[in-house]
Amino acid sequence: MGKSDDVKRQGKYLFASGKHEDAIKCFNRVLQKDPTDVDSWIYKGRALYFQHRYNDAIRAFEKALGCDPKNEDGWNGRIQCCDKLIELSAKNADAWDDKVEALINLGEYKQAAEICDLGLGFNLKNAPRAWNCQGKALVAEGEYEAAIQYYDKAIRQDTKFEDAWMNKGKALHLLGKALESRRCYERALELNDKNAEAWALKGAALKDLYKYPEAEAAIAKAVKLGHRGK
Repeated sequence: MGKSDDVKRQGKYLFASGKHEDAIKCFNRVLQKDPTDVDSWIYKGRALYFQHRYNDAIRAFEKALGCDPKNEDGWNGRIQCCDKLIELSAKNADAWDDKVEALINLGEYKQAAEICDLGLGFNLKNAPRAWNCQGKALVAEGEYEAAIQYYDKAIRQDTKFEDAWMNKGKALHLLGKALESRRCYERALELNDKNAEAWALKGAALKDLYKYPEAEAAIAKAVKLGHRGK
């Protein structure tokens, strides 16, 4: 155990004692030597939170997440800070957006989508992503019609959201609506004609529409682009 470990342990002790400024100084000493020390960034963020320095705390949690994107403490810390910023100003679009992003990364898609449905008076840049994720969660539960409603919300805000077009096409296909699903795949291909999966799915939809030569051509294109069928 080295000197940095001793300093970090001291920082944690000071933090637990409520001496947040002194704790931050300890964590800064550790981070000077090792900027990738996730634990120190997390504790620094928590100490800043208790000092009501919420934006600074968010930046500390972001540093932790930059080193470990799946760190739940980092995402939960960001949510706590965002909640405080929203308490101070309900129209803080950045705080709402950051909270939605954190919820998505924690897999809390329903909660993220519900925030985006609130009608806050401004668009959240992460709303299409939240709606798209909630749509996929609903598809996994067999709720295809409900999923399509979320994909439509995502597409209305971001008409160039390729993944939402793809997912809407898949949900429509699962409902037996091959013609409508084909149109979604074609829209995705307008955005990215190198999308091998879209070509393959378009081919499957065309088969269901008995358009076999077109289906074969689409599937051949998918294979050429590297798509591997099941």
